[in-house]
Amino acid sequence: MEQATLWMAKIDGSDRRELRDEVSELCGPAWLPDSRQLLVATRITADRSGKGLVDVSSGKFTEVDHTDGCQPAWAADGTIAAPDGGDGTIVLTGPDGTDQRTIPRLGYGHEYVSFDLSSLSPDGRRIALYRSNPARTVGDAARSLRANVVLDTPARR
Repeated sequence: MEQATLWMAKIDGSDRRELRDEVSELCGPAWLPDSRQLLVATRITADRSGKGLVDVSSGKFTEVDHTDGCQPAWAADGTIAAPDGGDGTIVLTGPDGTDQRTIPRLGYGHEYVSFDLSSLSPDGRRIALYRSNPARTVGDAARSLRANVVLDTPARR
């Protein structure tokens, strides 16, 4: 991204073309499992922000409203996981926006918080993340390469 504009180019920088402007620089784009679309946070209208899918072939933008959080991870089955950015929770959402749930016992008011989501298994059943004590400084919600726990999401443990 450059100046809040999302670009597509070949690896050598040639054939550069704009995909979408006014893309959030804080919530990085995330590839969908099919590698044909990116989820982006952007300005929808002059006075409203939101999220949407950008088709990388056509540049077509489709607004979506069923994703919470920022810096999402996608499972091959379409499950979305994202730190909510505010209270140390991780939200899981089905591919069509249904089955939205928060990982239990995670977030302020609980033993652990997480602002560092590492990855989601291809079937969406397990999530790797970094849990920390809510009393210490934890930083901002982000994708991270570090993890200290893998949680079984269907069992909600």
